[in-house]
Amino acid sequence: MVNAIYQGNELIQIRNEFKSKVFVFYKTGRFVYGNLVHLFENNYEGGFFLLESDSNYLELQFSKKKWSFIFEFKDENNLILRPEKKSDSDLTFELIPFPDPL
Repeated sequence: MVNAIYQGNELIQIRNEFKSKVFVFYKTGRFVYGNLVHLFENNYEGGFFLLESDSNYLELQFSKKKWSFIFEFKDENNLILRPEKKSDSDLTFELIPFPDPL
């Protein structure tokens, strides 16, 4: 789940329950990206991903854009995706695990 989104050093979005963005990665190499309401309505973006864990590289290939990130673990429950210069996105994503149901 996306906990926060930054553009440079500026915080532009913080987690907001149903409006929070989530990434869902599948073993098939596909992913989807959207908020919980959009996922429920089957209205989301998606494509294929490439993960190179040895070099901490993640690439998300949408139909008309490619996001490229170098990732780092802030701690065991916090992953930071920082955009590479060649990325079509300049956003940094702070990811946390999807919360367990009560």
